[in-house]
Amino acid sequence: KNFVNNEFIQFNVALYFLLCETVSLSNVNITNSSGTGMSMYATGGRVDIENCEFSFNAQEKYSKVGGGGGLYIEFVYCIPNDTSCAVNDIMSNVPSKYSSNSVYNIRYCLFHSNNARVNDQTNNTFIIPQKSDHLAFGRGGGLSLFIKGNATNNTIDIEHCRFTNNIALWG
Repeated sequence: KNFVNNEFIQFNVALYFLLCETVSLSNVNITNSSGTGMSMYATGGRVDIENCEFSFNAQEKYSKVGGGGGLYIEFVYCIPNDTSCAVNDIMSNVPSKYSSNSVYNIRYCLFHSNNARVNDQTNNTFIIPQKSDHLAFGRGGGLSLFIKGNATNNTIDIEHCRFTNNIALWG
């Protein structure tokens, strides 16, 4: 959420997973998207991503929406029944199966020439993430992983992957 106006942030992504459990991708190429290649938001269980390619995914130069980078994974901030955590939105009370006890296997993948820089990084409109609020864009050119709040007992295994020529504001 945009914590200035309390509205959802618009972003571009080629392949988007939300509240999914047990995902398997093999031999998938995501290239030349005008945003992030693939986003996995509150996706739990066993996730296998093997022999996939994420290349040339970038936010358009003068775009007013966010996005960019190869693969973005986020475990949500709020835990179930935590009424002090988030405002009333779809993600403020997700079941813990989407934030804990997950296994991600990312193997034999190529992350090449993805760009996660944000367009307004040089002026005062770029907001540094803090507490439960954040703007994830600009972090991790090839792979960006956000683990927040009470996400527990998760395994992220990255093996035999290549990361070349990826650009990001952070990472």
